[in-house]
Amino acid sequence: MTIPNGADCSANVAKAFEDINTAVSNYVSAVTKSTAALWQGIEEITRNVGGLSQENFARCVSAYTSLASAKSPQEAMSAQAEFVKESFDNAVANGSKVTELSARVAKDAISPLTQHANETISAVMSKVKGQ
Repeated sequence: MTIPNGADCSANVAKAFEDINTAVSNYVSAVTKSTAALWQGIEEITRNVGGLSQENFARCVSAYTSLASAKSPQEAMSAQAEFVKESFDNAVANGSKVTELSARVAKDAISPLTQHANETISAVMSKVKGQ
């Protein structure tokens, strides 16, 4: 077994610090991209939910108008039943939309971190195989 000389050790230490610096820089970049994707997604979800709330409010006003203008109890009950059915259908559909949007946002936010992890593992494996 040979003992490396001082110049080789210094070069190896310098290379190790350079590799660590690059890895940290790449990690920070991945976290920044991930955070940006997450915030963009949160904004999109917020706008979507806000729009759905406005639509729901408009439906409620329309239903109230129908109930208020009903000519008989049967007509009022019919309008109320229709409103309840539409509200349930819309809640299910809107819940599905928000769930799909949330899943996409989560995927977009984790993607840069996954890519960074895969690249780091590949780089480490290449160095291990090379030695």
